[in-house]
Amino acid sequence: MTEVEEFKSKLPKDELCLAIVESKPVGQVLGVSDKDDFFFHTPRKTIAELSESRQVEKCIVMCTIAAIDSDMGWYYLSCKVCSKKVVQVPNDTLDDGEDENELMFSYYCNKCKCYNPKLLPRLYKLHLFVLDNTGNSKFLLFDNLALQLLHQPCIELTGPISDEIHGPDVIPLELQNLVGKTHF
Repeated sequence: MTEVEEFKSKLPKDELCLAIVESKPVGQVLGVSDKDDFFFHTPRKTIAELSESRQVEKCIVMCTIAAIDSDMGWYYLSCKVCSKKVVQVPNDTLDDGEDENELMFSYYCNKCKCYNPKLLPRLYKLHLFVLDNTGNSKFLLFDNLALQLLHQPCIELTGPISDEIHGPDVIPLELQNLVGKTHF
């Protein structure tokens, strides 16, 4: 029996007409947004509870941003051509001592297989020191969560790209303004 014949055999045999009805997500039917649904169904934890937990799960932590760790940078650099992350590689040039400003590294794109591609600061990666009344921790926020905090894409904070790109250890004012604020 073909799939069509099997389907027809499952239809009611009475004279009633069938209507095609589009399904709606439960959130729309109940008047609850996905965001509200997330906050309603996701457990809340303190930093101490999070530290004691031995299982991977989603949770909401209300905490205050105490500081931003700039040692590892606050954004990823990507290749403007392929949008993939670029890596720093040491320069092969010998240091003759004449040019003190010469960079000791260059960038390499693994996908395009080229050195020093045009760069684009693509995504946030914020290393935050956070605390609540139960303890402190370090959180790593990638682009989507950082964007919700800042309401600005990463490229707006880094500015236009030129050959002189600001180092990722330079923290813009918009990021500095997060310090001392409480979020969940």
